[in-house]
Amino acid sequence: MDKLTLVTGILGIIFLIISIVIIVPPLINLIRRKIHFTNFIAPLLKFVIIFLISISLILLTLFLMSFRNFTYEEKIGTITTQKINDEIHVTFLEEHTQKEYTFTLNGDQWVIEGFILRWNKALRFLGVHSYYAISRFEGRFEKPGEIPVKSYEIYPEEEIWRFFLRNANKIPFVDAAYGIGAFAYPDEGPYTIYINDTGFIIRK
Repeated sequence: MDKLTLVTGILGIIFLIISIVIIVPPLINLIRRKIHFTNFIAPLLKFVIIFLISISLILLTLFLMSFRNFTYEEKIGTITTQKINDEIHVTFLEEHTQKEYTFTLNGDQWVIEGFILRWNKALRFLGVHSYYAISRFEGRFEKPGEIPVKSYEIYPEEEIWRFFLRNANKIPFVDAAYGIGAFAYPDEGPYTIYINDTGFIIRK
């Protein structure tokens, strides 16, 4: 949660508490007939004004949370590619580890593949982002032929992902688990790879 969302949420709760503190004592006195209704009008108006401010701030917080989750993207790396004859020379710099991988593929395009685990709507609304993993890069031909494509494994396929793929519908708070991939034509780039709530994004 960013600072603006946190601040508006806290202010909304504070104003809500203040409005309750303002209205409760005179309301009790009115019920007990210790004050006349005319004496209740002033604190009632104060309550309505402050309560409306608190509701506005809370609604703004919910909107900011929804907007942030909807537009969320995480940078996972940068790629430079160059095609020489039938080979695609790739350099991938992983964002978190700052580890650089250099390898060669074949084909007309390069592909990044991985896995993603999507949480249910309630957790996503609260800001819990999808769990993902990069698995490998592969070559891709525009027209499939008899030539096998080369691949380069970044991280081995772990047993946990096999479990997620087979049993996602049985795991509480999980919406889906599946393989993801994106491809592009080789170019000097660089390309930047992002992950959002559904899969990879490639930007040049």
